[in-house]
Amino acid sequence: MDVGEIKTLKQIVFESGLNRRQIADILGVSPPRVSEIMRPGQDLRLSTVIKLSKALNVSLKTLAESIGQDTSGIPNDLGGDEN
Repeated sequence: MDVGEIKTLKQIVFESGLNRRQIADILGVSPPRVSEIMRPGQDLRLSTVIKLSKALNVSLKTLAESIGQDTSGIPNDLGGDEN
């Protein structure tokens, strides 16, 4: 994967080592709902995004990008350049 290439939520979940049942338990939803959440272009509640961010150990910005949200103009957490 090239530097700067955006990972999908499925890729991030796979790399985390968590399975859908574990994510469902963390989010308090059913495994079929996790499948829905992982589809590109989903509009998720902020509370769901925060839980996912913590569980997957990724920034909110990375997670937003992984579900297809445009994050251009949003500053990086560490004060780096905006993407």
